[in-house]
Amino acid sequence: KPVEKVVYDAEGKACGVISVGEDGKQAFASCKLIVGDPTYFPEKCKKTQKVVRCIAILSHPITPGNEPSCQIILPQNQTGRNNDIYVFCVSASHNVAAEGKYIAFVSTITTNPEIDGPNFRKAAEGELKAGLALLGKVDSHFMDSYDIMVPNEDGTKDKTYISKSYDATSHFEGTSDDVMDLYQRIYGKPLDLSKTMVDLQQED
Repeated sequence: KPVEKVVYDAEGKACGVISVGEDGKQAFASCKLIVGDPTYFPEKCKKTQKVVRCIAILSHPITPGNEPSCQIILPQNQTGRNNDIYVFCVSASHNVAAEGKYIAFVSTITTNPEIDGPNFRKAAEGELKAGLALLGKVDSHFMDSYDIMVPNEDGTKDKTYISKSYDATSHFEGTSDDVMDLYQRIYGKPLDLSKTMVDLQQED
């Protein structure tokens, strides 16, 4: 349900949210803490970088071996840029596209001021040029850009724990680090996954 308002107590700590119930009326849900992304708390976040991304629909794979999926990282020193370009492709084998179709993502960090202007598409294609060249013929594509927002505080004071925006990477390393950071901020200790590890070499 869409959150209409976050409620804070007299000490300034999050204690619940107001949303709309099944009956169309406002409903209050109490809580001890809130975890959310920056879109819920723009006033508690700041911009650090900007991502430009292309999502393309293809009728062919983009690798020489015709693999159903791939991830390609174009290093900045090979493309003459200040940031790497990430190319990611998935297909029907992942149940995310129709049979015979492929979905490709090309993204990077941009500092080009024209991204926010009327020449957005031209500027975006210029930023992603090296990655787009790997796609070949494209059935359709969509361009987008957004700011990377990060929380101003760690959330311990107001019990409002905010994640970072998704970055340009396609391997989710930054997102994984952010989840680990959120856990430590909430519980005051690092997340220990050692107890959940399984030795795949052991016999049943």
